[in-house]
Amino acid sequence: YTSTATLIVNVKNAATYSYTNLSSSSEMAKIYTEVFKQQTMKEYAAEYLKIDSFVGNISASVLNNTNIFTVSVTSSSPQTSYTELCAVLEVYPQISDSVFSDSVLVLTRLFL
Repeated sequence: YTSTATLIVNVKNAATYSYTNLSSSSEMAKIYTEVFKQQTMKEYAAEYLKIDSFVGNISASVLNNTNIFTVSVTSSSPQTSYTELCAVLEVYPQISDSVFSDSVLVLTRLFL
């Protein structure tokens, strides 16, 4: 079972929308996908859920030439995949805020 969230990367304090902002956001989206796939993300999510270990598999990918990406958690049950995905979305700021001070993620959709 797989639960998926769709997110958009925006540049903070961008006065106007331009190609430069889209280009920067697209590059940041690629980096965010790598952050979501790190073992550290699983460890933070497990701690948040107060469980011994994160059992799902996290995947993340960018829609080509955009600032839109998806994060998915696949697990043996729909409840686990959804619960773990929600935990990942809750804890990502703990990891990313220190790395990405000039961007913000916007959750657009969450699918079970």
